[in-house]
Amino acid sequence: MKLVWEMTEDDNGNTIWYADSPYTEGENGKHFKWCIEQELRNNRIWYCERHADELGGNVAEWRSLGEAKRSVKEQHETILKQLVALP
Repeated sequence: MKLVWEMTEDDNGNTIWYADSPYTEGENGKHFKWCIEQELRNNRIWYCERHADELGGNVAEWRSLGEAKRSVKEQHETILKQLVALP
């Protein structure tokens, strides 16, 4: 399952990227998305995880969007491998 990123902005003009994760809550429940948010702090741009706790959100930040997307892709692929291994 390839990550397809969608881009939007928040009310402060920060760019946010979303991509579908492999997780949903129940059969017809909430679908969790990966989320990377651009933040400006101390005159530097950071890319921060902002996805749901179920996906391990708010634990990392990167200096480049490419690094952030690579990290999320690795997490995504790990989850997919774990799901495939389930009985």
